[in-house]
Amino acid sequence: MIKILENRKQQKEDEQEMKEKRKIDGELKRKLKEEENAKKEEKKNEKKKRMEENKKRKLSKNQKKLEKSTTSRLCSKTDQKPSERTDTSSFGFSHFTIHFHAIMHASIFDESCRAYVRFASDNLGGWKSNRHELFAINKYNDGNIEVEGRVSVPRGFIEKGIPYRYFIVCGSDEQQEFVYNQNDNLRYFYVTTKQLKSFNDVFHQYDGVIRGFEVKDGFMVTNFIKSITGYENTQHKKLLFEDAKQSASSFLPFWQTTSLSSGLTGDDMIMRIGVLNRGLHYCYCRNTKALSEQDLKNLFSEAIRSGLDTLWKEFISKREFNEENRMKIFMNAVTVAYLFIEYAFPLSSDEKSALSVALLPEKETSGQSTCIENLEEVFPQSFQKIQWALINVAYYDTSLSWLCCMPLVHFIMKQCYPGEKPSEDKQHDYSRPYWWGIADKDHYWIKLDVFKQKIVDKELLKDMLERLVPYFEMDYLLPRALMASLNLEQLPEVAKTGHISTDIILASVCYYVREEKNISRNDHKETAIKECLTVVKSKLCEENNEKSVDDLICAWRSFMIAADVFKSMNDRKNKLTDNVMFLALEAFLISLHVYCTIKNSLDESVDQPASMGSYDTILNSVQYSIRSWLKDKMNQSKNSELLACLKSWDRILNVPVPPGLIRNQFTMFIAESLHDSLKSKSFDEELVKVYCQNQSTFCEAMLEVLTKYAFDGSVTLDQLIQKPNFRNNAINTANA
Repeated sequence: MIKILENRKQQKEDEQEMKEKRKIDGELKRKLKEEENAKKEEKKNEKKKRMEENKKRKLSKNQKKLEKSTTSRLCSKTDQKPSERTDTSSFGFSHFTIHFHAIMHASIFDESCRAYVRFASDNLGGWKSNRHELFAINKYNDGNIEVEGRVSVPRGFIEKGIPYRYFIVCGSDEQQEFVYNQNDNLRYFYVTTKQLKSFNDVFHQYDGVIRGFEVKDGFMVTNFIKSITGYENTQHKKLLFEDAKQSASSFLPFWQTTSLSSGLTGDDMIMRIGVLNRGLHYCYCRNTKALSEQDLKNLFSEAIRSGLDTLWKEFISKREFNEENRMKIFMNAVTVAYLFIEYAFPLSSDEKSALSVALLPEKETSGQSTCIENLEEVFPQSFQKIQWALINVAYYDTSLSWLCCMPLVHFIMKQCYPGEKPSEDKQHDYSRPYWWGIADKDHYWIKLDVFKQKIVDKELLKDMLERLVPYFEMDYLLPRALMASLNLEQLPEVAKTGHISTDIILASVCYYVREEKNISRNDHKETAIKECLTVVKSKLCEENNEKSVDDLICAWRSFMIAADVFKSMNDRKNKLTDNVMFLALEAFLISLHVYCTIKNSLDESVDQPASMGSYDTILNSVQYSIRSWLKDKMNQSKNSELLACLKSWDRILNVPVPPGLIRNQFTMFIAESLHDSLKSKSFDEELVKVYCQNQSTFCEAMLEVLTKYAFDGSVTLDQLIQKPNFRNNAINTANA
């Protein structure tokens, strides 16, 4: 009984298995029939196409007779070269060239085989043609072989899809490639007139790794299960992912690192990488849908990044090369800057710094740079994007090296031209900091808050100064950008080098006086401000034998900005010592004196900027601020504080400005202001006492005011002498 049951069970299992086999066989037969019908349909369509093309040929023969009679007339009416015509109504006038690049998989191709690209169109040979052979150029470690071939295509195919496939012939065996996820097993080539024009009628088509139809081993049931569960697709996509990875790294062109070496740079490199990306994107994302766009973007970015390894050492040691090769390194750096932004590949901090340094334009003995003039010629297609790429490199470089990008940015953005002298523009405090060279009036703006908050290593700062100083004459905005990026406490270190003009130092001080919240009397920040102002005074007092319009304009900017410094300090006088206020005033008056001196020495025939008007308004404004400040001191002083107050007035009257109109005008104003202030305050007895006890302390102008006021007072000197306290103090002072 048990055996009978077992036999029945076995019988049922056998029947079930037979049913499954019949089902699978039926499914396979259905698929084979569909494929057979598809092939028949394809042949039918091809036959139909051939018939249509034959009709076109017959028509074109009749047209040619007409064309011959009108050719000379047409040629006389146009200056177009044959290679420039884009007549898509005929295949016979001219051609463009396609370079096909592919990697043959080791499973279908070796050195004994031949590879061809064949097209659906009979104008290109059709599916049976061996006209377009591909030749092996490189064999990889995995056995895959890179092939390349050139095909001349009639211009009538422009902006029309060209169906094609790769074929492999090994001896008497021939097979076509397998295009994943494509029922028609086709690739399509498409190019526009604009694209061809930008490539001078030579286009490169990159098609990745070419695979054949997979031969399936194992049981039919197992293979079917793999197919319907999607396992087969998943595995094939993994293979295509590796193919895309190999293609991205293998097809990238080599960099031309020296003037004599092979390889690409500039627009040639940018555009070749662009068509490579286009080809792989079509192959793996659009046509086969094997990879997501993000997957390919990541693969491609990493491939570009890996290909830069040969360049970093040259970027860092650029100064060691000869002039011609330095020019090539510079062009490579500009190219990398473009690719860095376009393909968003990661760079380390050191690599960003090296790239920025390499972007310093090559400076010639004349002080100019032909590489800047040649930039538009080397990057004719991508020049408009280059400027934004450079700005972004500067933005992403968190080291001080970002400044090396700025001369190129300034010149490309037309903020200044090489060797241009700065204008009389003094808008250092404008809401948009274009004056500083870290923004332009409309487009970019590099924020420097992070840089202003940190102290740069002294050696790094010294090294950066050595790199940048030779470019200060070429790019007047560069020293402004440098000072704009420094912490307040490091400003004196750079100011003392003597390479920074007085107007830039004053503008830097003005920024921190206005914006620095944590500033107080006698702290490190105030000390830094005093050191900067001392440098300004020293530079202004240096003898200047050259009396040019440029010197005049610099002096104009200096005294105008110095006035802003003093006004800003006056607004925060409770946070600052009198000493720093005095230094700011001295810087203003000395720079104004220099301006007047140069202006008077220049010949009247010399053209001077019309925007530099009278200085009277600015001088009066500063004088009134000084008077207000000193009067407040006087009004708030008690009798016992009169001496300290008068010493402040004395220092102002004794300001170290060279003799001349400015000094005379200013001291006269302050003397009159002092006299008025003394009148409004009852200091009679104390004033005479101070006068008698401190005559050697005060300057001549101060003594003149005090003498006049003291002896016009209501208390006479004889009355004061009779007082014991005054007599004792006078004796003590005399003995001292």
